[in-house]
Amino acid sequence: MDKKVEMPATHPAAEAYRMMQTDELEELAASIAANGLRDPITVGIVGDDRWIVDGRNRLKACEIAAVPPEFEEIEFHNEADLRAFIADRSERRNITKGQKAMGHAKLFPEPNKPGRGKKKVEVTSTIFSDKLLQQARAVLAFSPELARRVTEGTITLGDAYQKVRSEEGEDKADDRRLRELARERPDLADRVRSEELTLDAACDRMVNDAAVLKKQRWAATVNLIQAVEITDRSPQFIEDSVRLFDRSVEVEKGGEKITAERLRRSAAYLVALADLWED
Repeated sequence: MDKKVEMPATHPAAEAYRMMQTDELEELAASIAANGLRDPITVGIVGDDRWIVDGRNRLKACEIAAVPPEFEEIEFHNEADLRAFIADRSERRNITKGQKAMGHAKLFPEPNKPGRGKKKVEVTSTIFSDKLLQQARAVLAFSPELARRVTEGTITLGDAYQKVRSEEGEDKADDRRLRELARERPDLADRVRSEELTLDAACDRMVNDAAVLKKQRWAATVNLIQAVEITDRSPQFIEDSVRLFDRSVEVEKGGEKITAERLRRSAAYLVALADLWED
């Protein structure tokens, strides 16, 4: 990147997460003065717009240490992808899980519901749970000022959420939770209305089902990657595969034996998968 380019402004979405405290910035500045800037400041580009999307603290620390900052540029397809990047980078920040959840809630106030032909861009964090994110969204919707206090660390997300429930009343809180449940899982909301499930049980089911789905997606993706890595070979290696195949290992490993029929079924599966992948 050309360092003579005018300093871009910080993207508003990056300000969803608090800056370091003065003593933390001074400590970072001392480290940069002694060792240099190890990670460059990230500038995000969307069309003709350029923004600082990661590294506000490092930039400020460079200013304190009188060390010229270094930059890297990343081009994004759209604003949504840029916001997803900012949310993803929050996992590196030295703030609480509640503060990270609140930052994510500010970037994505409502769960992203992609329609036909639209891409889901909301990222799922491994640092905080879906339940924390739901609490952060509830606090943000109820009181932006209370959300700001969570971001700054003057109140925990848990205490802020309890304050919301207390101030808006249990009935209103439950109405809001039911509306959120209806947006995410209308099937569970119907079961709550028909008194098959309690609201608490339905919300817990929604969170648990989301966790199970995440694991299933991980397993399916890893299995497909491994299968393709094994089978993505030139036909010239087929004879070696047959020649080196050891029946004693197959017996020891157990499971269904490899047959010509199974191999043809596997080939048909991969062909069908390729056709669907193109669609």
